[in-house]
Amino acid sequence: MLRTDPGYDNPVVWTRLDAFPTPDGIFFLEFNHDAPAGVGYSAAMTEIYLDLPIVRRFAEQYVLESDEPRPALLAALLTTYRDFGGQEHPNIGIVDWTDVRTSADQIILRDYFIREGYHAVIADPREVELRDGRLYAGDTRLDIVYRRVVTSELLTRLDETRDFTTAYEIRAACFINSFRCRVSENKAFFAFLTDPSQLSFLSDEARATLLKHLPWTRIVAEQHTTLPNGQRVDLCEHVACHRAAFVLKPADAYGGTNVYVGSETDDATWEQALRRAVRDDALWVVQQRVATPVETFPIHHADGTFTFEPMKYNANPFYLGGQIAGAVVRTSQSAVINVSAGGGSIPTFTVAPRQSA
Repeated sequence: MLRTDPGYDNPVVWTRLDAFPTPDGIFFLEFNHDAPAGVGYSAAMTEIYLDLPIVRRFAEQYVLESDEPRPALLAALLTTYRDFGGQEHPNIGIVDWTDVRTSADQIILRDYFIREGYHAVIADPREVELRDGRLYAGDTRLDIVYRRVVTSELLTRLDETRDFTTAYEIRAACFINSFRCRVSENKAFFAFLTDPSQLSFLSDEARATLLKHLPWTRIVAEQHTTLPNGQRVDLCEHVACHRAAFVLKPADAYGGTNVYVGSETDDATWEQALRRAVRDDALWVVQQRVATPVETFPIHHADGTFTFEPMKYNANPFYLGGQIAGAVVRTSQSAVINVSAGGGSIPTFTVAPRQSA
């Protein structure tokens, strides 16, 4: 699937970048190229918040500007479809398992595509069919496959999804993102991007930018490596002795699964996780721990009261067809900030005082 040319050049048409704004600058901890959720949620939350009485009162004194991501997403899909060679007014198929927890996000986007004049459906990759060289969901021909099914899950069900994967291989539809996005989605890619010895093909400015905004990362293995300060160390020995400075996580996972934050993990658990990472058939990475930003948020309780409490958060801008359009902030009491792991999400606004008359 990686070898298959998807029919257009850019393997990453749309993505979500997970970042920590810190006093030392912005650090991007992960790239979510492989079917990330959030564009629909972000747009819907923005509309809901703007209609709240307390926000309307706030907006009497401040200008609230939101960056609606859905138009940029649709434009990115259509531009890529034209690059693919598509000529028709395209039908859009949002393809994912029917039982995913992010189905509401997909419904929001389907309804938006329909309002913008495009026939759009949500389909399960097990139920689509190849007919005469084209891909169908029921009676609907899919010209654009807005792929939301995660590659690692798809690979465990290849026997059930043969028409779907074959359609990609023969270009029966324009798949966005292509499966080539998995190369840079994998967290092991950060080990390449933060190793100066691997970046000689880049300009000095590009290398400096990567090293400034990406946390130092290495693939967990019995090896020697160089720290950001130039010190040469035994990787596993150094990570074992300095757990508070690092985070351990699988290179190919999502949802905050099996993430170990050294400063919040005891010695025995850290040692066990490190041994597992070294021996596991799947790759793990160790990443420099970035200071988690904390802000005070109003928390609504079941009895109707509010309290203001410190919460950890990250900021996640959407990259859609070559531009940043919209963002979602996720909050948590844990350093592993992920909605699937028990966190929450809120929309973002640019706020400015209203000019007095």
